[in-house]
Amino acid sequence: MPPTSSAPKPERDNLQWVKLKTYITNRRNEEIQEKEKEEELAKKRKLLEEEYLKTKEELEKVQKEITEKNGLLKQYGDEKHELFSQLKKVLLDDDNRKRIESEKNEHTLLLNNLNHSNQAQIFISQAPMSNSTIQPLPLNSSSSIYKLPMATATVIPTPHSINNKRTHSPAPLPTSIAVQQPQLHPSYAAYKHPMSATSGNAGMFSAQQQMKLNEEQQKHIALSQQQLRQQHQQASQQHQQQQSSQQSRGGPMSHHQQAQNNEYIQRNIMNWQQQQQQQQKPQHHHQQL
Repeated sequence: MPPTSSAPKPERDNLQWVKLKTYITNRRNEEIQEKEKEEELAKKRKLLEEEYLKTKEELEKVQKEITEKNGLLKQYGDEKHELFSQLKKVLLDDDNRKRIESEKNEHTLLLNNLNHSNQAQIFISQAPMSNSTIQPLPLNSSSSIYKLPMATATVIPTPHSINNKRTHSPAPLPTSIAVQQPQLHPSYAAYKHPMSATSGNAGMFSAQQQMKLNEEQQKHIALSQQQLRQQHQQASQQHQQQQSSQQSRGGPMSHHQQAQNNEYIQRNIMNWQQQQQQQQKPQHHHQQL
C-alpha cells in the first residue's frame, strides 16, 4: 500500500478558499461598478431627454413668434402700400385742382381783357357818331306856319347794337343816338335833304371823317389782335410750364391728362379765332357802308 500524506491537504484547501473568495469579491465589485455605470448612464440619458424636450419647446415657441411677427410685417406692408397709394391720389387730386383753378383764372383774365378791348373799340367807334349830331333842315323864320309846336326825339340804333352777340361774354348795353327832328307840315314830308340820300349813318359824315374813323378802327383792331396774340402766347407758355412741373413731380403724364391739355389748347385757339372774326365783322360792315 502506498503511503498517505495528510499534512498538505489543509494548505491546498486554504489556497482554493482564498482564490474563490477573491474571485467572488472581484465579481461582486465588477457587478457593483457596472450597476453604478448603468445608473449614471440612465441619469445622463434622462438629463439629455429633459434638455431635448426643453429645447424643442423653446424652438416651437420661437417658431410661433416668428410666424406671428411675419404676419404683422405683412399687415404693416399692406397698410403702408395703401397709405402711399392714398397719398399719391391726394397729391394728384390737389395738383389737378390747382391746375384747373389756374386755367379758370387765366380764362377769366383773357375774357375780361377781351371784354375791355371790345368795349373800348365800341366806344371809339361810337365817339365820332355821338359828336356829330344831325342838324334839322333849315327853314325860314317866316314859315312858322308849317312847324308843329312840339319836337319829338327819334332813336337811331348804331350798327354795333344790332346783332352784336358774343359767345363767351355778356352782350354790351345797346347804344343809341338820340336825334331831334322837328315834325314838319305834310307838304314838306316828301322833301328829302341831299345828305339823307345815302343809306345808314355813313351819309351823315363827310368823307374825311369817315376816313379818319376807318383808320382809327383799323389801328384799334390791330392793337387788339396783338394783345390777343400776346395773351395766347403767355397762356401757352404758362401751360407748358405747368406740364413740365407736373412731369418733374409725378413722372410722365397719363393719356387722360394729355387729352385734357390738348382740349384746353384747342379751346383757346377756337376762342381766339372767333374773337378775331367778331372783330373783323364790324370793320367789314363799315367798309360796306
